Amino acid sequence: MKNQRKPPLGRHRVLQTKNLREGQEVTSRVWARHESRVIGDGGYESTISRVPLGRSFLSFVDCPSPMHVAAEGNSTKATVYLPLEGSMTITARGKRLVAIPGGPAFIPAKTKIQFDATPIRCLLIEVSAAKLQSQLAAYGVTGSRIPPLAWDPSALDARSLAELLGFALRELDRGDSGLSPRIHLLRLESLILSSLARAIASCLAAHASPRKKTGEAALVGIQAWIGENLRRDFHSAELAAAAGVTPRTLQKLFLKHANTTPAHYVSERRMEAARADLLDPENAKTVSEIAAALNFLHFGRFASAYYRKFGEMPSATLKLRIRRGSRNG
Repeated sequence: MKNQRKPPLGRHRVLQTKNLREGQEVTSRVWARHESRVIGDGGYESTISRVPLGRSFLSFVDCPSPMHVAAEGNSTKATVYLPLEGSMTITARGKRLVAIPGGPAFIPAKTKIQFDATPIRCLLIEVSAAKLQSQLAAYGVTGSRIPPLAWDPSALDARSLAELLGFALRELDRGDSGLSPRIHLLRLESLILSSLARAIASCLAAHASPRKKTGEAALVGIQAWIGENLRRDFHSAELAAAAGVTPRTLQKLFLKHANTTPAHYVSERRMEAARADLLDPENAKTVSEIAAALNFLHFGRFASAYYRKFGEMPSATLKLRIRRGSRNG
């Protein structure tokens, strides 16, 4: 893979070198300590940019050299690898994962890894393990050790996470959001954490033992079903039937393990989906059309709830997307 294109996030560059020792020293300070070597007889080259998002970081790595890396685990941050070009084969906790374009891999905090990477252009997301655990609790995932995970690019959660990370990269590369820099970065971090937690919870539910259908494990499966059916007009009775429990049991599950009601949980997820639609440059729908598609039938209540959650009216979010589109047109 030839390094012909200008990497994004140039003003946030932390490394541009053809010296392997320099590259290893800088990246061992930025990430966890590691040893690396070039695979084959070619030379080394790497360009890395890194942007803080609250307590998380987004990095863009452009490395036209095939590499083998053995790294210590980051003690406070989990990591997501999302290749844009090329691939990575990762070994972590005895599991072999493959990260390819559109198919991210998740490595928990405090996890040693080894990986072989082809010439690669890759997004690397370091998220606060504490913040991620808080988000996972909303999906009923608490008190358990999250394993390393990888997603098939065709999976809905993989597509959603990949699209969000691509959106974050474009936003950060563009630089002008129309918001204060700190607020914009914190919102991007919040969206990434929420999307990652949802993807992890859904993946764990899909691989859970069939015998674990009560308590938190049951809630994770219910939340995954909700995520797949957000744009349908379903009622609590249908949701309970899909979960295989009574409406009363469903209510108890959410109150006990997610500290909310099923209706409020569904509303929050739909609100997040509405914001994603409002910010999507390829979505030409109006605010009312987006709200109706997500089953918000009372527009005034939707707008008020949206303002309470995101600190701005939905029309302001839509205008922000329109301004960006006109600048890029």
